[in-house]
Amino acid sequence: MKQESPFRISPTFLVLFLTLWGCLLLLCFMGSMSYLKNSFSYILDFLVFILVSAVVYATGFIIYRMLKLDCPTKMEESIYCCVFGIGVMSYLVLGVGLLGFLYKEVFYLIFIIIAIFLVPYIYKNWSVCQEREEEIAGKRVDKYWELVLCSILFFLFIFSLINALAPVTEYDAMVYHYGLPNIFIQEHKICYLPENVYSAFPLNIEMLFTLGTLLKGYEVSNLMQYGISVLFLLSIYAFVRRYFDYFTALLATALLLTTPLVAHAFSRPAADMGLALFICLSLFSLIIWFDVKKDRWLISSALCCGFSLGTKYTALFFALGLLGFMLLGKLLIEKSTLKRIFTKLSIFLLISIVIASPWYLKNWITTGNPFFPAFYEIFGGEDFSNAIYSSWLRDARHPGFSLSSIMNFLLLPYRLLSSPHLFGLPTGPFFIFFWPFLLVLRKRNAIINYLIIFTFGYFILWAFSFQVTRFMIPVLSISAILGAFVFEELRRARERYLSYSTVCFIIVVMVCNVSIFLSQSRVALDPFPIVFGVVSKSDYLKKYLSVFQPNSFDNFKALYNNQDSTNEYGDVFSIIEYANQNLEPTDKILFLGETMHAYLRRKYICSTGYNRNILVSMLQNNISDEEILKRLSSLRITHILFNVDELKRFSLQGYSFKLDGNDIKRLQGFLFKTTFVEFKKGNVLLLKINNNSKLSGRH
Repeated sequence: MKQESPFRISPTFLVLFLTLWGCLLLLCFMGSMSYLKNSFSYILDFLVFILVSAVVYATGFIIYRMLKLDCPTKMEESIYCCVFGIGVMSYLVLGVGLLGFLYKEVFYLIFIIIAIFLVPYIYKNWSVCQEREEEIAGKRVDKYWELVLCSILFFLFIFSLINALAPVTEYDAMVYHYGLPNIFIQEHKICYLPENVYSAFPLNIEMLFTLGTLLKGYEVSNLMQYGISVLFLLSIYAFVRRYFDYFTALLATALLLTTPLVAHAFSRPAADMGLALFICLSLFSLIIWFDVKKDRWLISSALCCGFSLGTKYTALFFALGLLGFMLLGKLLIEKSTLKRIFTKLSIFLLISIVIASPWYLKNWITTGNPFFPAFYEIFGGEDFSNAIYSSWLRDARHPGFSLSSIMNFLLLPYRLLSSPHLFGLPTGPFFIFFWPFLLVLRKRNAIINYLIIFTFGYFILWAFSFQVTRFMIPVLSISAILGAFVFEELRRARERYLSYSTVCFIIVVMVCNVSIFLSQSRVALDPFPIVFGVVSKSDYLKKYLSVFQPNSFDNFKALYNNQDSTNEYGDVFSIIEYANQNLEPTDKILFLGETMHAYLRRKYICSTGYNRNILVSMLQNNISDEEILKRLSSLRITHILFNVDELKRFSLQGYSFKLDGNDIKRLQGFLFKTTFVEFKKGNVLLLKINNNSKLSGRH
């Protein structure tokens, strides 16, 4: 006799009920704990990130199938699908933004359409790759070495994820990487901004940040940056697995991630990791084409190179020039016919340029210079000048180290170690240490030689152009592969003392690098309180959303000195928070001195240090106060956000805010006559323009 179930519902519904009921009780229980309650806000961020990632993979899968790439592992296939999808999604956001349809609902509709048409296609064509068997799998004779490397990677992955969940405070992100998406979203369109020179840059990665911010907020954009960085490391791992072995791939990944420069850039918003991903995958595809002689890989290399050209101007010679040179050299060595050389090189260059062309055409139409502000001395450009261009170029190149002689060039690697502050964040000693051992190895296959050529070529271009370490991430990744190859050969030596010495050295180097990263990176020390709810987002940003040492500007002290100050130097976010909460939607703010604007949710005009400020320009052109008021009114500007110290810093550095004695006197008089302080925090002021004051200002 069949035993009757003790429950009135089916086992399937019972499992569902138990799951939902248990989750509800746990949420209620953990919700009473502040550090857990705060973490629930990240759940929706992760869901949106997963949604975007799925769409990116789906669109990239179409290109992957069209090219018929034959990746040996599912990991490598997924990497190419995601990279192609990132490129497609960037240009999709650009196209929608240029048409003026930058709305959340538009993208959800696009995602639904993509799901309807692509999911059946992916389901039909999705196949499992034949995974290559690992020679040492099953033996695990190096299980302790594997445990050490995996533990280091796991620690840094988790730490970087926590770091990615914290609010962003970096200067470049506030002005550029998140600042531009903030304006684009407010205007619902993507366009050139005369007051922000960065809006003319290629912005493939910033398009992803725009999408993430539009759908949910900066937290999703942080996760996108984290995802791009993880994808970059996986691409290194997959390439090494294709041509070498498991432990070499694992060591290369660990060496790269423990580099202070890469560890810092891993989870903080910028275009550098995305650029490195595109350049390295373009290089890997080109090397695979050298190996298998299938033109589909040449097309893949050109696509990734085009994506890099649409990400940053530096890719014009770091990627297009160097990879084109390698392709030409390979064809010449093979003694190919002139017709074949011209055909292959033309395919590569044409595809790369066409992929990147939307950004350069946009610049040509809006500024008259396809590379604006670069090559200003040749093409010119709107809203710029020779003096500002010189300042921008000087900062872009970085002070670095003079290469006035061959000896100085040869000493450059030593300077990178002994004086890393001259070039940016430190790279660590490992990427120089392994070179002597590489030269004495007897076994060096063609793949190693290609990587050596790329490394030397990239370093020479870097040394004579932009001596900034964050531009070295692609060559550091290739150096990690070379170093891992060398040290795995040493570790597997028959002499035990050599093997043990190599392991000890690698561990010491990685621990030292991680220690340097933790000690020098302020953002790496601070995410835990905010992520786990110990401090609020507002308090966190009030504390850290500030830059540089104060430069007291006593000429304007009377504007704020007649009121009590709880903070001697003030903080920008207090002013932004007040404006978000108290100003009317019709109000509009003009930034003066201050350039960080990503968190402001009211209409505004904010000029960078490399653009003319509206108010300062009118004062320097001797326009009357009455006319200035009329022009500001025509722009619907009602307030001025004035950071006194930042105005002085820009003036001292010789940027576009440079003021002489007469300019300061004019500005001082105008502000006293036409504005009054609505809110202040130290010497950061929110001034309201009093159009009815008849030029008799009150403060």
